[in-house]
Amino acid sequence: MDVRVNDLDPWTSLCSAKAAINFDPSINGDFFFEAPVEPTPVRGLVNDNTPWLPRYFAQWTGKSVVVADDVPYLLTAGKEPLKSSILSSTVSTGLLRYGTTYHFRVRLADLTHGGPDATQQALHPAPATVGQCRFHRWVRPKAVRTQTVADTVDPKAVGQIFVWRPRIGYPELLFAGVDPSVIPQLVASAVQAKANNVVLGASDPDVDTLRIIVEARAPAHDATDPDQLDGLYRKIYELDAPFPSILTALPSDPPNPNEAIRVTLGYRDIAGIDAMQAPTGASVLSLPIPRARDVRIRMLAVANNPIADYFGNSAVQEGITVHIDTRSDAGTEANLFNPDPTQLPVEALRAVFLQAVDDAALKLAQQFRLDVNGLTFSGKPGQRVVFGASAALRHSLSGDYSEITFATAHELQLRWIVGITLTLARD
Repeated sequence: MDVRVNDLDPWTSLCSAKAAINFDPSINGDFFFEAPVEPTPVRGLVNDNTPWLPRYFAQWTGKSVVVADDVPYLLTAGKEPLKSSILSSTVSTGLLRYGTTYHFRVRLADLTHGGPDATQQALHPAPATVGQCRFHRWVRPKAVRTQTVADTVDPKAVGQIFVWRPRIGYPELLFAGVDPSVIPQLVASAVQAKANNVVLGASDPDVDTLRIIVEARAPAHDATDPDQLDGLYRKIYELDAPFPSILTALPSDPPNPNEAIRVTLGYRDIAGIDAMQAPTGASVLSLPIPRARDVRIRMLAVANNPIADYFGNSAVQEGITVHIDTRSDAGTEANLFNPDPTQLPVEALRAVFLQAVDDAALKLAQQFRLDVNGLTFSGKPGQRVVFGASAALRHSLSGDYSEITFATAHELQLRWIVGITLTLARD
């Protein structure tokens, strides 16, 4: 099996190997040869007894297809696999790259391994002697690495987030163009990485952008179109920020802050999240975050490459999403209450005295513009109402305080019921 990139390039054998002979001084040394790939036909379950060759004979991952790659075993820091021979690959580890079109051909050998070598051309060319394959990147970026710092005003909230590029593992790091010289360094740190539960790899060189999506939890009983929600959350804004340059291919531990995007969260009192705008991208970002709301910050790496037709499709350019939840209740909450423009000023404080009538619950609901079912009161559709009541009225509240149920109808009759209606100036 031979490979080349351009029509004018010489063919490189993928079956070449080297054997180190060390048992007789007269022949000791390195012996270079080609080991063939021998596919074995198998018979199917049908009764025609016809043998079939497998779909593929070998898998090329950048080295020789006839010599096992021991790097994956070494990176696990486990016991080195037993070597059945003293073979080693002579194929360059930097040959296989994403975004490159490769030409392949197959040479046939007899039972004594005799046949044409990689330097010879076909004497009797067939209609299609060379196959072509574009090597795309189908490996999505991994999750970005993050580190959070508590807010100085509200220690329960997140104040800063440091974000680093994700790692890319072996052998994909070689396919993406990482220098092969990092492999011995990775193998040397395998034992310590295993003890610290650290995944070995290099900084993904294709990742150049961090996508940040800021979302707020929608209130219970929110009438927002479900298509505008991501589960329980509604998107406030999103932005893309560029990562700083990679200083070293191998991520350090602790990570280098000069390779991180530093995100600062600025909590603000704001009436509606739709008024918030995304900041411009920079190495130091200040994100406006609404106060007194459950906020979810989603972060994912985005990979780009100037080589055309580099990725398999656009979906593999976006990495795994990382979620960071935060909430800050510290602050003045200025202008929290806002009168309902549909109400008269006197309706903010209203006292009702009901006679002993059969429809006392209905009459009370009409006075306070509520829905009622039996003795259970709730807000109108599209309204988020939170109830509270004095212990002088026997009642029970739902888990999210959106409904109040009175014990009996007598609780509503022949007594003054004073209602305080406050409208929050919040989305």
